[in-house]
Amino acid sequence: MDLGAPAEASSVAVVDRTLRGVGEPFNHRVERDGTRVVTAVEEVEVVYEVRHLRRFSPPYRYGGVARHTAEVVAELGEALVGVDVTRTGRPTFSTIRNAVRKEVFGDRTTFFPVTISWSGAGVTHGTSGFVVPRRDLVFLSVELFESQRLKIAKGMELSGVLVEEYMTFKPARDPKDDLEGWRLGRNDDLVLATSLACWISESYVKRTKTRPVGVSRVEKERVPF
Repeated sequence: MDLGAPAEASSVAVVDRTLRGVGEPFNHRVERDGTRVVTAVEEVEVVYEVRHLRRFSPPYRYGGVARHTAEVVAELGEALVGVDVTRTGRPTFSTIRNAVRKEVFGDRTTFFPVTISWSGAGVTHGTSGFVVPRRDLVFLSVELFESQRLKIAKGMELSGVLVEEYMTFKPARDPKDDLEGWRLGRNDDLVLATSLACWISESYVKRTKTRPVGVSRVEKERVPF
């Protein structure tokens, strides 16, 4: 989610992560306890779909954002929750985290407090969370959208707005111009909320290169002497 200052909009985006097969299936052989097992597998790539968008326009209270987030996460059952704390700091992050933990118990939810910077430095991680360059966030989701690995579900009130943002996105002529401000457009809250979800998945979820597409079978058994 992207949290704005009290006079700015805040947005919540739910982005699903799934695997999509690419190429033709092939046989993968592995030795298990002296037995050679063959499984048909296929190469996969990660694809994303924005399935929920909610914008909070001023005036609003962060408590309302927290309650909505808790309801969404409770419905999902588990989630990685990224919170942009650039304008609000840790107190608002704690409010959201506590609201979610009241609805979802255990370790099914992991939180990522993120401060978005406009410097060209790389990602850093400290006691206050992650610091991520704005350009890294936005260009990642733009690349996913252009390669058709980021889909935006139809039927949502803000679907068209987000699609238009990605369709008309153009990098600044001078790289430093893209880093001058935390928000540069009226719909940056939607783009940043979506970009943050994609960045967390791409950076911290274990990558899978293949998946089975058939039943394993024994190809050859070793005969003991």
